[in-house]
Parts: sequence; structure tokens; C-alpha cells
Amino acid sequence: MNIKLIIFSGFLTAGVGWVLGLAVARIGQPDMTKYRYNTEFYQRLYKQYSTVGAGIGLSAGIAQEIVRQLKQKRDLKELNDEAKSED
Repeated sequence: MNIKLIIFSGFLTAGVGWVLGLAVARIGQPDMTKYRYNTEFYQRLYKQYSTVGAGIGLSAGIAQEIVRQLKQKRDLKELNDEAKSED
């Protein structure tokens, strides 16, 4: 497995998740100076959307790249097994 590619894929999707988290926070709370909900939990939640999005993006990117590499490895092994069985 190519660890560098896995880490790169994780960071790339973490960046995408971070941007999506910012967008969701902006859509959910259009006026950032006046909170829609008054409790402290919701006030902190809007600030954490980007962090949550980055975390989800990181884990999804790493998982996707691992699955892609394992599939590629399995397909190569199947191709080699077919070539050996034909001989």
C-alpha cells in the first residue's frame, strides 16, 4: 500500500470537508452577528461545523483510498491467477 497516497487523499478530502462545513455553517446561520438559537451549545456548534466536516472528510478520504488500493491489488492478483491457470 502507498501510505503517501493514502495520507494525501485524506488531507485533500479533509480540505473539501472543511469547506463544506463552512458552507453549512453559513447556510444554517446566515446572520453570524445574531444567533438564531440562544443556548451556548448551538453557539459553539456553528463554530465547529468546519472541524467536523474536516474530520469526516479525512476519514472518508483515507477509507476510499484504502479500498481503491486493495481493489487494485485484488484485481492484479486475479489477473495473475488467470494467467497461471491458462498455462
